[in-house]
Amino acid sequence: MKKYLEQLRTVLPEYPDDAFERLAQLVQPITLPKNANLFSPGDSCKQAFIVMSGTARVEVVSDTGREVILYRVEPGQTCLMTTACLSSDTSYSAYGITETAVDAVVLGKAEFLTLIGRCPVFRQFILGSYGARFAEFMVFVEDMLLQRVDVRLAKFLLQNRDGSGAIKQTHQHIATELGSAREVISRLLKEFERKGYVVLHRGRIEVVKAGALAELG
Repeated sequence: MKKYLEQLRTVLPEYPDDAFERLAQLVQPITLPKNANLFSPGDSCKQAFIVMSGTARVEVVSDTGREVILYRVEPGQTCLMTTACLSSDTSYSAYGITETAVDAVVLGKAEFLTLIGRCPVFRQFILGSYGARFAEFMVFVEDMLLQRVDVRLAKFLLQNRDGSGAIKQTHQHIATELGSAREVISRLLKEFERKGYVVLHRGRIEVVKAGALAELG
C-alpha cells in the first residue's frame, strides 16, 4: 500500500497533507494482469480508478466484431467514461481492458462523489483529467470523420516506427487503432508498397520513404 500512496502523492502534489491522509484511508490498491476486463457495456459503474502504472484501453465493438479504440488510460490518469458514468449514474457503453499489467487505486462511488463536492483539489484533478481525455477524444473523432484513412495510416506509420524505421504490428492491430477494417488497411499498405513508401514483411512494415508519407498529410 505504501508504494501506491507514494505514487498517488506524485499524481496529486498539491493535495493538502491532512486531506491526503483522509484520501489515503478511502482508496484501495489493485493489481490487474494484462488483458483483464475492467468493464463491459451495460455494467453499472461502482468505483473510480486512477492508474499508477501500466495502460488500459477503452474500446467499442460493432455487431460485426470490428473493434475501435476510443482512448487509453495511462499512469496518473482517470477514465473519461468512468467519470461520466459516476457523475450521471449511467452504465458503461464500452469495454475497458488492460493492455499491460496495471497497478491502480480505486475509490468507491459514494466516496468519489463526496470528494468531488467537498474537496476543491480533488475536484480540480478529476475535472482536469476529464477535460484532457475529452480533448484527446475529440481529436480522435475529428480524425475519424474528416481525415482520409490513407492520411491517418501514414501518420500512424510515421509515429510508431522504431529506430530502424520498422513497425512490428499486424494489419488487424493497425486497423483497430485507426478505427478501420483490416481489409482496408491491407489494401492501403499494398498501395504504399507499390509506390515505394514502405516494404511489407511478415509481421513487420518497413518505412523507406518517410518524406512521401509525411506529404500525404
